Amino acid sequence: MKIEIKSIFGSLLFEHNSENNTIKETIKEAIKSGADLSGADLRGADLRWADLSGANLRGADLRGADLRGANLRWATLSGADLSEADLSEANLS
Repeated sequence: MKIEIKSIFGSLLFEHNSENNTIKETIKEAIKSGADLSGADLRGADLRWADLSGANLRGADLRGADLRGANLRWATLSGADLSEADLSEANLS
């Protein structure tokens, strides 16, 4: 299944296609490949326990995202909208 990560303006930032694909797996592949996810539209995404360390999420829309237990260590979050996101047990160091 192909999942696309688009910017808040609608442009394609990254896509990943694999069997049983998830948004979490797609983001993992994006980070591994060095994709710039600044301005990504990730509203309401299920990113529980995702490893987002080092991700460039500057200006990303993460409103209502489930980030419980996510590893955001060294992630760039300046200007990101985290309104109503669940950050319980998330690593924000």
